[in-house]
Amino acid sequence: MLDKYRSELAAFQEALGREYFLHHSGQKKALELYPIYDRYADLFTREAIKSLKDQLESTPDHFERQRQGIKLLVAFVEEHFIEKQAQGLTEQIAQSESQATLRFDSKEIPFYRAPEVLANEPDAQKRRSLTQQRIERVSESNELREERLRRLHETSRTLGYENYWAMATLWRGINLSSYADLAAQFLEHTESLYVRQMEERLPRMLGTSLAQADRADVEYFLQLNQYADFFPPDGAVAVYRETLKTLGISEERQKQVEIDDAQRPGKHRRSFCIPVRVPEEIKLSISLRGGPNDYQAMLHEGGHAQHYAWTSPSLPVEFKIAGDPAVAEGYAFLFQYLMLDPLWLDEMLHFGGSEDFIKLGWLHKLFYLRRYAAKLNYERDLHTSGDLAEASVQYAQRLTEATGFRYPAEDFLYDLNDHVYAANYFRGWLFEAQLREYLKTRFGKRWWKSARAADFLIDLWNTGESYAAEELALLVDLGPLSFDQLTTEFIEALKER
Repeated sequence: MLDKYRSELAAFQEALGREYFLHHSGQKKALELYPIYDRYADLFTREAIKSLKDQLESTPDHFERQRQGIKLLVAFVEEHFIEKQAQGLTEQIAQSESQATLRFDSKEIPFYRAPEVLANEPDAQKRRSLTQQRIERVSESNELREERLRRLHETSRTLGYENYWAMATLWRGINLSSYADLAAQFLEHTESLYVRQMEERLPRMLGTSLAQADRADVEYFLQLNQYADFFPPDGAVAVYRETLKTLGISEERQKQVEIDDAQRPGKHRRSFCIPVRVPEEIKLSISLRGGPNDYQAMLHEGGHAQHYAWTSPSLPVEFKIAGDPAVAEGYAFLFQYLMLDPLWLDEMLHFGGSEDFIKLGWLHKLFYLRRYAAKLNYERDLHTSGDLAEASVQYAQRLTEATGFRYPAEDFLYDLNDHVYAANYFRGWLFEAQLREYLKTRFGKRWWKSARAADFLIDLWNTGESYAAEELALLVDLGPLSFDQLTTEFIEALKER
C-alpha cells in the first residue's frame, strides 16, 4: 500500500511543482491547480488519511524511521487535503493579483512589480502613493483571503485538531509555542541594538526618522543600489557557479538543475526554487535586475537547489519532499549569507573595503529576524483564536513595534504564509548560524574553499529531509538550536567601531 501511495504522491508533486514553476516564471498565465488536485483526488481524502494513520498504528515502535516517514506522509496529506478545500479561493486570489495594476509616473504597472519600483524610488511621497494603491488592491481581495483562512481553520478542526496552530505543531513534532516565546525574547534582547542602529541609519538613508518610517519605505531601506557597481546583473549566476567550483562542485555538470534567468512579462520578481522531481529535476528561477539583492537571491535559491540535487535518490518520497522545511531554509541561508563574509566578498567579487556594506547587511538581517519574530507571535494569536477582526490590529501593532516601520492592518492576510512557515524561516536562521560556525571551526574561515567542507555538506544533503533541524543539529554536534550564536553575531557586527 505504501509503495503505491508514494509513487502517486511523487507524480502529484511533479505535476504541482511544474504548474507553479510555469506560472511563476511567466510561461503560463493562469495558475490551474484544480485539474491537478482532481487528477490525484484519491491521495487527499479522509480515507487516505485514515489508512495512513492505521499503517502508523500497526508499525512497531522500534521501526523508528519508518514511523517517522509515515508521520511525514500523514502531515503532507493533511496539508494538501486542507489546501484542496480552499483551492478555488487560492486560484481566485492569484488571478486577482495577476490582473491587478497600479499607476506610477502616469503609467500602468502590474501589481506584482510594486516591490521592485518601491526599492528604486528615492521620492518618499511617490513611495507612499504607490503603497496606498497597493494596499487598496490588497483590500479588494481581502474578503477572499478571510474566507480562505476560515476554510483552512474549519478543516483543521474537522480533522480532529484543536486549531490550526495545534495541527501545525503536531505535523512537525516541534513545540511551535516555545519558538514563539523564544522569538519574543529575541525581540526584547535586540531591541536597543536595533533601535540605535535604525535611528542612526534612517535619516541618512531615507531622509526620515525611525518614528516617521512607513511600510512604504521598507523596500527602499533594504535596497543596496549604492553598491551596484560591485554586483553587475550578468554576474550573479557566474558567482554562484564559481562559489560551487571553489568547493569542488561542478554546477555545469548538474544537468538536473535548470537555472531560468530569462526575463518575461508576468514572471514573478521574487526568485524561487521548485523541486519538481528530487533529485532528478530542480527548477531555479531568478529575475536579474542588478545589485546585491540579485546575488543574495541567487545564492539563497542555489542553496536550495544543491540540497535537492544531492538528495539521495534511494530515499522514500516523504524524506525527499515532506520533511522539515527549516532544514532546507538553513542550507539556503548558508549560501545567502556568504554575502556578509568579507573574505568571500574580496575573493569572489574583488570587493575590498566592504565594512559598511557588511554592517548594513547585518542590520538588514536583524530587520528580517525581528519581522519574522513578530509574525510568528502574530500567527500564534491568529491561528489559536481565529478572531480576524482583532488579528488585523494585532498584525499592524506587532510588525510596527518590531521593525519601526508603520505596517498597515490591511496586509494582515496578504503577509501570511500557510502552515506557519514563519517558524520554518526562524528555525532555519538558527540552524544556519550554528552550522556556519561549525564549518568555520572545523574547516577554517574560508570553509567555502574546502573540499572537505563540501564532502561534509554533501553528506548532509544526501539525507534530504529525513531529519528535523533540531535532530540534525544534534547529530552533527551543532548543539541545541538557540539564539546564542545569532545574538552574539549581531552584537559583534553592529557594535560601534
